[in-house]
Parts: sequence; C-alpha cells; structure tokens
Amino acid sequence: MKKIWGKRVLLPDGWSDNTLIEIDAKGKIKEIKKNVRPSYNIFDTLIPSPMNLHSHCFQRAMSGLSERSETKKNDFWSWRNFMYKFLNQINPDYFESICAYAQMEMLEAGYAGVTEFHYIHNDLSGAPYNTLSEMSQRIVNASYQSGIGLTLLPVLYEQGGVFGENLISGQKRFGLNLEEFFKLVDELHSLHKKEKDTTIGVAAHSLRAVKKQSLLELSRKYTNCPIHIHVAEQNKEVTEILNAWNRRPIEWLVDNLELNPKWCLIHCTQMLNQEAKLLAKTGAVIGLCPITEANLGDGIFNGEKWLKEGGKFGVGTDSNIKISLFEELRILEYSQRLKNKKRIVLKPNNYLTIGRNLIEFILEGGELASGRKTGKIKTGYWADILALDLSSFNYSSLNNDEKLNYLIFSESEKNINSVFSAGRWVVKEGKHIQKEKIKSEYMETLQKISKSGASLYFKK
Repeated sequence: MKKIWGKRVLLPDGWSDNTLIEIDAKGKIKEIKKNVRPSYNIFDTLIPSPMNLHSHCFQRAMSGLSERSETKKNDFWSWRNFMYKFLNQINPDYFESICAYAQMEMLEAGYAGVTEFHYIHNDLSGAPYNTLSEMSQRIVNASYQSGIGLTLLPVLYEQGGVFGENLISGQKRFGLNLEEFFKLVDELHSLHKKEKDTTIGVAAHSLRAVKKQSLLELSRKYTNCPIHIHVAEQNKEVTEILNAWNRRPIEWLVDNLELNPKWCLIHCTQMLNQEAKLLAKTGAVIGLCPITEANLGDGIFNGEKWLKEGGKFGVGTDSNIKISLFEELRILEYSQRLKNKKRIVLKPNNYLTIGRNLIEFILEGGELASGRKTGKIKTGYWADILALDLSSFNYSSLNNDEKLNYLIFSESEKNINSVFSAGRWVVKEGKHIQKEKIKSEYMETLQKISKSGASLYFKK
C-alpha cells in the first residue's frame, strides 16, 4: 500500500486540505481521507496528472533539424517530406530508444500517460517485419522502461492521397491493407491483454490516407475502444476531401460515421462554426497540439465556438518538438486571445479561473479519448497524480485556483516535484528515476543516426 499526503488536493468536487491518498498494489486509488495530519510522502499540492492525447514519439529526434528553409515554400508539406527522409534512418532499436526518451520527458513535464498514434509498421524497404507488431512492441517496451501509462493506437495507412495514389517511398513504412491491419490489432491484443494499464485502441491516419470503405469497416468493427484520426489540419487537405467526396472532412465524418465520445479527432484547426455545432453533438473529443500546430503553421483552433457548443478537448505533444504541458496550455489560450482579440477565452458557462478550467478540460478529454480510467483523484481510478511545489513567495498571496493560473501563465515545469503513473513513482524531485540510463541510450542513438547520414539532408 502506497500513501501520499497533500497540503491541498484537487478532487472532483473541488479543493481539499490535508488529504491522504491510499494507493493499492495494482496502482489504483483505494481510499481518500480528508483532514488528516501529515505522515506519509508529504507534498504541497496534488492534482490529477493528464493524458498526452497525441504523440508520434520518433519525431522527438527530429527536433532542431527541420528549422531551416530549404524550399521556396516552407509549410506542413515540406516538413512532411523531411520527416519521410529522416524516418529512413530509424531501425527498431533506434525507435525504442527515442520512444523511451520522449516518454521520460513527458513524465517530467507532468503527463502520467500517452496516447501514441503509431503508423511505422514496416522495415526500411517497406516490407512487413517477421512479427507484424515489431515496431508497436518497441513502444510498449519503451513504456516499461519509462513507466508511462500507455494507450497504443496502431494506425491504418493505405494510400498516398485521397484519389488512391500509390504510397511514395517515404510512406511505405506506414502501409498496411485492411486485412493486415486487423491482424496487427489482434496480435497486439493477444500480447497485451494482461497488462494492467496498457490500452489498445485503433486509428485511421486521415481521410487522405484511408479508403472510404476501409474507414467504414474499421468504425463498425471497433466500437469499444478509442478511435482516433487526423482531420481538418490543413487547407489543402480540406480542399482535396471536398473535391473528392463532396464534403468537408468534418462534415463527411459526422454524416457517415456514428461518432461518439470514444472518437478523438486530432487538430481540427480548419473547423467552421457549423461543423463545430454538428461535431459537438456527437460527444467526440478534439485532440489539440498547440505547440506543434504553431510550429507547422497549421492554423488556430475555433475554440470559443467549440466550448459554446459544449465540445470537449484534450492536448497532445504530436511532433514532440518541445514537450511541455504548461506551454501547451499557455499557447492554447494565448492563440485564442489573438484570434478573438480578447482575454479569457477558453471558459465554460460555470467559469472558475482559466487555469483550473484548462486543466479540468484536458483531464476530461484525456479520460474519454484514451480509454484509460484517469483524470480524477477518485477511488477506483488509476493513481495518475501530479505533485507540485507551489510554496514559493510568488504563490503566497494567491488562492488555490489562482496558483494554477500563475503556474500555467508565469512559470514552468520547475514546479513539478513528483509524478505517479498508475501508482508508479516515476518522477522524484523533478527528475525521472531512470533518467541517466534512458538519456545515455538516447544520446548513443542520436550519434548513430548522425553517422548514418541523416544530417546530410540539411547540407546545401
């Protein structure tokens, strides 16, 4: 039995002082006791630790490499072409090392779990590995090393464009037909059905990369697990779908699929007001990635309208160009202020403070879209808990909600003391317990990638 005590704890019904949390051997919260004197693992502030809703772990190793102009037009599509080139340097061992490092950084940033949108299935030639789930298994292996909670989403990727184009060389590592995809998911379920907090869901890469009939079959087959899809991220994508299917992407999904809270639509940065109204009624969650969306020039999410319609959202690190929970939230709100030319935008009708609102939004969205019983300090839930030190003089005159405001908009991850993932105490005093080992292996991997010639792509 693990016990932790917080001077202040954010519970589903609000803040609680001097609270003891008991965690059972399986990693779930067994009991919560209020008004208890401190005696076990004493922390200043405890809040639920959120899920990272969207990640491509391998892209962490690209950080810094693509920030230069190599073409007349630099946009999402030129970045994508580089990503394909970089991917040609990544073998399974490199991939596992990069994933472990990215997951470690996620934990140090305050995320207890990650929903990994995984589309690298084949070897460097585009042929399947002897074990179809080879690359998927490397993500799971990395999660064992990092201790992060994992929702794994193997991705269906069939074609190079909405009109059925063949996969280009950089996409061949992604390609599976529908039969192969079903086999992969079955294989993952058989391997991990006994894992206590590893969840297997599914994803379709996008409406551009998946055949219409395949998406319909996938949605009918997988009704009891998370289903994710990239959608309405780029104007070019919207135009192509409109021309091919006579509907904008979100319109088509709402009209043709039985969307529900198990669905998570990633980005939606090109969502119109009417689309927001229609989509919110389905209960589907939107997965936002503000740092990556800004880095790629995707656009700004229609957040004010989405909340007005009762829509739900979470946040993810996507390309992992920078892994920072509080910066995701800060950029999310600030981008809305710039878009709407006013302050305090992402708030519901029962507005509390913007900081607490943002945190509670992503906790709810993360629980729904990950299929993981998380997001609440509540009996029966996984002990996904973020311990913060908000005791400095900067916080001394602030109430509990105002402390969260200051944390998000004025400070950073330096205030993170500990992170518990399913009861695993994986971050202590701001540092991951396996940091030196994971970091060393990652640095060795980067050196090997560099020697293999990846850096040549950036030489004039």
